[in-house]
Amino acid sequence: MHRWICLFAGVLMLATCASALAQTDLLETHPDLEPLVDFLGESELSIMDLVGYRAVKEAMKELNFSKGDPGILALTDAGYVANIGNHSTERALNGLMMTGGFSSGKGNLVNVHRAYNKPLWFAFFDKDTGDCIYLEVNGSYLEEWLEKESEGVANLSAFLEVDPDILFSKISRENIDPDELITREGAEAWHHNFEEKTFGGNEFSIITISAVWSRGMSNELLRSAELHNHICPGLTSGYLIAEYLKRHYPLKDDEKWVVWAVPPWCKDDALQQILDATVGKRCMAVMYIPKNISDKLPESYKDIAGIYVKLDKDGNARAIVLGFNWSKVCSDCNISRKDFRDFKSYKWWWARLRADLILMEHEPEDYISVLMEKDLGNQGSVKMLNARWMAVGANPLVELGILEETKTPVKKTPSTISIAVIAIILTAILLYIARRKH
Repeated sequence: MHRWICLFAGVLMLATCASALAQTDLLETHPDLEPLVDFLGESELSIMDLVGYRAVKEAMKELNFSKGDPGILALTDAGYVANIGNHSTERALNGLMMTGGFSSGKGNLVNVHRAYNKPLWFAFFDKDTGDCIYLEVNGSYLEEWLEKESEGVANLSAFLEVDPDILFSKISRENIDPDELITREGAEAWHHNFEEKTFGGNEFSIITISAVWSRGMSNELLRSAELHNHICPGLTSGYLIAEYLKRHYPLKDDEKWVVWAVPPWCKDDALQQILDATVGKRCMAVMYIPKNISDKLPESYKDIAGIYVKLDKDGNARAIVLGFNWSKVCSDCNISRKDFRDFKSYKWWWARLRADLILMEHEPEDYISVLMEKDLGNQGSVKMLNARWMAVGANPLVELGILEETKTPVKKTPSTISIAVIAIILTAILLYIARRKH
């Protein structure tokens, strides 16, 4: 028995030594891995950690920056929630943080929201030069490595030697200097990158977030941009509305906002993020205003931007109807509203990018106005409030007196009883005629 115990201990020791030797060799050939190894522990290093590490190293080589450079922004959809097959990708963030010095706390890491079936990608933007490098992972190739790792047969040293052009299916570098792109000439010259999907179809996400970040970006807007996956004047309007509500209608400890998105647009992603007014918590309800209804709105309500209900713990509610002046936005930005809809040219994204940057120079009060305030009395709870005001068939615009209730004329049809009576009479007549013939 003692002999078997000694034999087992010897095998375990050899395995431990082999593992330690392999790890030592890994650090000898890639000393920049040390922060990542120290952070995770020697035995916890994974393929996905190394994907983030390799993306940063490639970007450092291309853009010539070092760890912790405050002028570099990293963007990625790793873990939020892009997957590689059945494998999640959030561990790639470890490589970004420990190798490049990027983090949410520093405000230089943007975790862009994408669907689970979208490609894993990384982008790095240098605000001093305007240069940006985009790296999209070869998903099918990486999946093979992840499967090996799940089987316990992945060789990390070999993975680190894989050629970047094999690991990344697309590596692109372009200049996205916002000062250039907000000009008509600059936008028109850059537009071919949208058509060619130079950044894998993520061009709008990358250029808008990078541009606003380069001018200074609040944490609230950054988090909203992560959820929305880009910045547009619609999202920015939501950020400004949230700021307006905080300034003019501050919440007490026992109060919350219930948002009725009437009508909805990109603003509501910012409101869910900043006010915690999410659909799942029943603190946001959505109602579209079709054109045949919007045409009937009073002129003062043409720019309605939602109904915001302040609700306290006892159920007392007060509604604030806000407006957002899009005409002034277009005037201040020297753009036309039809530019937003010109998807056949550069104008659709150029107008949005231009508005993104110019709106950041303004105060919420420049565009937001109070259209109505109304005490709704005691509504009981969020659920009861929405059940009355936002239930199927309800119209809060009518309830608040903004619209007159329109009744659809009811077409009268014969009742079932009337039809039955007529049938009986006809039957009787036919029987009478038949008897007369006999």
